[in-house]
Amino acid sequence: MPEVLKMTFPGENRSILVLDSDSDSLSFIRNNLKKVGYEILAASTATDAMNILAQSPVDLVVADVNHISDNGTNLREILEDDPDRRELPFLFITDDDQARCENQLRGLRTGVEDCLQKPFDPLALVAYVQAAVTRYEVVRESMRRDGLTGLLNRQHLEHHIKKELYRLKRYDGVGSLITLELDGLDEINNQYGQRTGDLAVVHLSYILGSSTRATDIVGRLGGGGFLLYFPETKLENALKTVKKLQEKLEKADVADINDKLTFSAGVVEAFRHGEDYMKLFENANKALGKARENGKATVQGWDA
Repeated sequence: MPEVLKMTFPGENRSILVLDSDSDSLSFIRNNLKKVGYEILAASTATDAMNILAQSPVDLVVADVNHISDNGTNLREILEDDPDRRELPFLFITDDDQARCENQLRGLRTGVEDCLQKPFDPLALVAYVQAAVTRYEVVRESMRRDGLTGLLNRQHLEHHIKKELYRLKRYDGVGSLITLELDGLDEINNQYGQRTGDLAVVHLSYILGSSTRATDIVGRLGGGGFLLYFPETKLENALKTVKKLQEKLEKADVADINDKLTFSAGVVEAFRHGEDYMKLFENANKALGKARENGKATVQGWDA
């Protein structure tokens, strides 16, 4: 097969899982997609692929249609039953003719982008991959925003943070995770009404979104709760940044609310305070709990 020419497809910061037991085919796909910026995670069995997906979110699965099942594990069927990954697109590749490939895919249409017959031209491979990733991003963008604040919703917030933590672990980097809660939201709702409570949440979300870096990840968990991730940021610097956000919120003037707005926050550092996202989130919430025990407007780093 000819090698792909240098192209400008934007594969940067996108990960693709390639499932193929043929080492030559796997190497061909990996080499050509890496040339245009994609990060490639390789698996030779469906079981291996599931193990990889459990550790790292991806933007596309490129899979040999004859290897999506092993030992009763059908990768596409399992993902169709997973609400968080049901829409993950698949590009199937096959040694069979196109018609036979299409016949094998009947009943698996959810998330299936296309079927590409081997041997394929590398330019066609890149074009099919880019089209699938782009369509997935359009769908995901329409579903990823919180309706009230416009920030990332919980599902996609956690997706992005897990993806960043996966890269962080691979390259031995550092980052900080912050759970944050608007103080007294129930009291605001009871005293001024839910509309005013919503205004307070929106005002806090605006400060969080506009006062952080483009590389930071900011989203809403629900109610007055927010989750932030600061890449390349140690605990001490994250604490300073969150306290500055606190100062900005305290200066805010929200209609109908007489008292100043404040929040409480818990801050942890990856991977100093947890080996994975779930443990970091748990410890950040514990730090938040300690902050709330100390009263409003408290920012607490993990110290256990």
